[in-house]
Amino acid sequence: FKKNDILISLPLSMCILAHRSGAIRGLRGQTDWLWDICGDLRSSVSPEEELEGRGWDVQLALAVLDASIGTSLGGETDEDGAFWDNYAATCLPRPEALTVPFCMRLNEATKGMLQNNEVAEAAIEQQNRLSRLFPLLSNAQSKRSHRITSSSLSTIMIEDLVPTPLQWAFAIVRSRCIQIDNDWFGMLPVIDMANHSQDPNAELNYLSLKQSDNVPILDRTICLCARKDIAQGDEITISYGDNYPNRRLF
Repeated sequence: FKKNDILISLPLSMCILAHRSGAIRGLRGQTDWLWDICGDLRSSVSPEEELEGRGWDVQLALAVLDASIGTSLGGETDEDGAFWDNYAATCLPRPEALTVPFCMRLNEATKGMLQNNEVAEAAIEQQNRLSRLFPLLSNAQSKRSHRITSSSLSTIMIEDLVPTPLQWAFAIVRSRCIQIDNDWFGMLPVIDMANHSQDPNAELNYLSLKQSDNVPILDRTICLCARKDIAQGDEITISYGDNYPNRRLF
């Protein structure tokens, strides 16, 4: 690739997006299962819910749960939904393979294995936050309610090694979500595989559209462009942001 070449072009209509207010876009509907637990994800969260910890990141995790459950709800079309069913099953990390600290079984006896008390305490705090907000998505029984975690249980048959569905989805959001502009965050398939570099060879841009243009978010197309010449076989990297601490990268 040459500098300024477009590596990937992605309509945001096939992505799962969360506004800073918590309103979700990119789902054609919701399962009855998740609707009964968390309500309409298209709505912004209330100030009371936000104070309790239900932010845009949790909302996006809930949307990822429904987009990956196998009922073709991801994106804006039938084709998008089928894509998300396959992408979640084949390209997103398996629950048992996650190394995000809050997906580990942590307590006073085991948190020392992280060798960083601050990381361990933050992980336990996130676990408590998720279970407090949505206990029905955070118990052992819930692991058999979603096809991704249920598949993992069938494979390894050790329940303690499989996070809950909400922990899995939240870990996906925390490790792969990309901020699109000041108010929107998104799960951008394929682009979300790019690792961080302090000297990245690619960057995100809107295709033929200035960020300030008044165009609905789902009508935009985002692209990954080369910042420099990229040789065949080179890894594609992006910047996750300036001053990204090692603890956050971990």
